[in-house]
Formats: sequence, structure tokens, C-alpha cells
Amino acid sequence: MFPGEHGGQTIDQITYVQSKPAPSAHLPDLDISKLIITPAASLKSVPPPETLKFGQTMTDHMLYATYHPETGCTNVFEGFRAYMGPDGKIRLFRQNMNVARLKRSVDRIALPPGGTGAYKLSLNYGPTLKPQQLAEQQGYNQTLWLLDETVTEAGAMNFFVVVKRGDGDWDVTTAPLDGTVLAGVTRDSCLALASAHQSCTVLPYVPENLRLHAHEQHLTMSDLTRWNPEGRLLEAFMVGTAVVVNGVGRIGYMDQDIILQEHEGGRGPVAHALFERILDIQEGRFEFEGWGYPLMTRKRRNI
Repeated sequence: MFPGEHGGQTIDQITYVQSKPAPSAHLPDLDISKLIITPAASLKSVPPPETLKFGQTMTDHMLYATYHPETGCTNVFEGFRAYMGPDGKIRLFRQNMNVARLKRSVDRIALPPGGTGAYKLSLNYGPTLKPQQLAEQQGYNQTLWLLDETVTEAGAMNFFVVVKRGDGDWDVTTAPLDGTVLAGVTRDSCLALASAHQSCTVLPYVPENLRLHAHEQHLTMSDLTRWNPEGRLLEAFMVGTAVVVNGVGRIGYMDQDIILQEHEGGRGPVAHALFERILDIQEGRFEFEGWGYPLMTRKRRNI
């Protein structure tokens, strides 16, 4: 978990959960009575958001749980964050979707038919590290994952494009949930906000008279290479819990680059609007569909 990029909040304690070694294949439940809390001697300074990189900027405090080496551990995980708003309240963001996805991931461990791309499993991430290194060696920041020519995800994030239509409206499109991509909470949020803008103008920086049409449909590299020289590929961006919304400047494919229009701050108008509005909801400055869930707070105690 990273410190909050916009609130600079950290938690000054480290938490361990220890369980007895398992003599058989049965894994014991985590026992809260064995919780050991060890505060860090000193807290690292919060780095500027633009310098954060996955796997390099570590939080001061982590949760550890031991397991027996004979039985091992099947790994399922989920990630969502709490946000400190300017009103001093702490809010969760659409936590019900994270919990529902966690349940789906747990069900998947029983190995029903199908792949694992739609689930939050560690096995989806390990094999991507080497291709990611190769992409960085060629001057790129992420890997755009393809099935033949079909676009799925970018890195560990959902991928969106904004395309100008013949009638002047804009299509906001991402890959469908066909089992190859993750049902991202941020992905769903972007689709919902883009759809709602047409009726209630929820997005800042997007003209009121501009109609956005949210779509879940397959995208191919042939589509991108055709739309870009026609001037129809207006922007591309990646979304996820960690980055929220991050713009794309170029895409390398078949030894050539698709160069997208440059935008101040690296995000096009739709990506920028979605980024700002999601942060507004997470931090309590804007109410939308009950997505922000205020937490009950209690006085802090020293340990």
C-alpha cells in the first residue's frame, strides 16, 4: 500500500498475524489474538507522486502472515484504499465492488472452466515482469497486452481510448469483460461517469454540449493504426486503483510508434476529467451514487 498521493497520510504501525505451522493440508484461520503490532522507529518521507514506481516505493508498515512451507499458500488478493478528504473525514471508495471481486477470485481458486485474467490472482502478475523490463529497455513505460491483434490490458491496468465519431460525439471505449481482462473498479467508475455526463454533466473540463458514449467492445491494433492518421484517435489512457487515470503518449507496434496528441499534464480532456472527478468523489468533494463511504473514526492512541 502506498501513502496517499493527495493526502500524504501514513499509518504509524506495523501489523503481523502469526499462525501455527500446519501439520496437515488444512490451513489454520488467521488468529487475531496473535496480532503483534510494532511501530516503525521512523517514517520515510512521502515522495512526490510523479516519482512513484511499482515495487520501488515501499510503505513503512506491512501486514505479514506466516504459513507452513509443506502446505504452502494459495494467494488471492484485493486492493482498495482509504482517502482523507478536506473535511477531515476518511472515506472508502466503492469497497463493495472490491469485496465482490474478492469473492469471485476466491471462487476461481476452485478451478472452474475458463482463464484467470478476470481475477485478482498473483499468478497473473509474475509472468509479466520480464516483458515489462524489455519494454522499459526500449523506452516504454508499460506493456500493452494483445491476443493476436486484440487489445486487452496495459500493464496491470485497464486500457481506454477516446475516438471522435462522424457526428462529432466522442466514444469512450474499453475492452469487454470476456474473461481476459480484470473487472476493475476504476474501469467501471470511468464507464459510469462517462455515461452519466450526457444526462447530468458530472465531468469537469468537458463541454456540456459534448456527448460522450461509453462502450465495452473489442479494440484491435488495426483500429488504432487506422484511427490515428485520420485524426479520430483523440486520446488513450490506463486506469487502476494505484494510478487512478494515467495518459498514454505513444504506443509501439510492429517497429513503429503510434504518436498521440500531447496534452498538458499528460492526460487528454476526458482522462483529466475522469481523474479529477474520481479524486473528488474519493476525497468527499463530490457526491455520486454513494460511492464514497465515510468511516467512523476514533481518537488515536499511542502504542
